[in-house]
Amino acid sequence: MAKSFAVLGSPISHTKSPAIHEAAYQALGLPWSYGRFEVDVAGLRAFLETTDLSGASLTMPLKDDAFSMVSVADPDALAARAVNTIVRDEHGWRGFNTDVFGIKQALRGVEATRVLILGSGATARNAILALAAELPEASVTVVARSPDKVRRVVDFAKGRGVEAATTKLPVALADYDLTVSTLPPKVSVEGWFTGHATGTLFDVAYNPWPSQLAERWAGDGANLISGIEMLVWQAIAQIRIFLNGNVAEPLPEEETLAAVMRQAAEG
Repeated sequence: MAKSFAVLGSPISHTKSPAIHEAAYQALGLPWSYGRFEVDVAGLRAFLETTDLSGASLTMPLKDDAFSMVSVADPDALAARAVNTIVRDEHGWRGFNTDVFGIKQALRGVEATRVLILGSGATARNAILALAAELPEASVTVVARSPDKVRRVVDFAKGRGVEAATTKLPVALADYDLTVSTLPPKVSVEGWFTGHATGTLFDVAYNPWPSQLAERWAGDGANLISGIEMLVWQAIAQIRIFLNGNVAEPLPEEETLAAVMRQAAEG
């Protein structure tokens, strides 16, 4: 059955979601289409009331506001109070958060006891949820420009049993095994760090790549994980939902499918 999906956000021209979704649909033999729409927070409700899409992916700045517009939310969405995936049902829209799954997959095999999180928005909360599940013994330090927002993320982490704190800038990079950047790629981090990076950087940014942060870590010879990994795996979780209505039901040969999607994103 033909269905239409899309990614919504603002700005939206940079997104690689259409490329990776279309590649996955073709590989799975699904007669679906996937587009993109420039939608800001002020226009989101009206868009959802008039669109004929079967479902959608949500990117910045919509994830927090969309949470209040769904009739049902999955556990990760409820915990983070943010949704990045919606599907239509008889009551309106069901909301999901597949970013947590995407972060977990991106961090597979990474070992860390001291984690630095850059940023204080929805993606920082998603990272906390992923770390609480995958690296429960790790301590987390959160830094960003807004002290009030940082405190809220620290409190959120402590509420999930994660040892968390903040610190003043600049940060000594050698103190951390893993840095998770949830910052937009164009945000300046000039003066944020001292010393050399020795641990892994997972940067949710992917376009342009390498990001400013990635260039710094690469210059120090440190390990890098691109946001493409999160993008691909959160999209696989979305397709599980679009196809089966169940985020826990795997698709056929997902590792092979991920490779196809990764190639589409990098093409």
